[in-house]
Amino acid sequence: MNKLFLFSPFCTFFISLFISFGVAATDLAVDREVLLQKPIQYGDYITAPKIAVLKGMKRYSWTELEEGTGNSLIAQLLYKGYDIRVNITYANGQVLLSPVLAQRVNCSRSCRVNENSRYGWTVNLRKSIAKELHVLAIRSAIKTNS
Repeated sequence: MNKLFLFSPFCTFFISLFISFGVAATDLAVDREVLLQKPIQYGDYITAPKIAVLKGMKRYSWTELEEGTGNSLIAQLLYKGYDIRVNITYANGQVLLSPVLAQRVNCSRSCRVNENSRYGWTVNLRKSIAKELHVLAIRSAIKTNS
């Protein structure tokens, strides 16, 4: 009786379903960094994208560590014993974020970086910059319609 159940279509369906969920969960974990590095698009209505980037950084306590070459800067977050740095490039109608550094500061115990926290803080930065660009788009649309 047990051998018959193991090879039934019902059991086979559930086994394949569990395997497919495991593969899908693995793919999502890999795509986190790819999603984070997708460019944030903006139109020609934004004449000074650096202002939107700086306002977006300010919302989550990111600071400008140094001015990069051309249209880029290094953003830094010092929070909960972490030093997170991201290169932000704003040109050609898009804002790109790329990680530079993630480390613990003055750690005496485990100096391992919590990747989920680092990812969350960087996503907050990305969403905040996107929100500022969105606000500028709305203001530009209101100006052109009035």
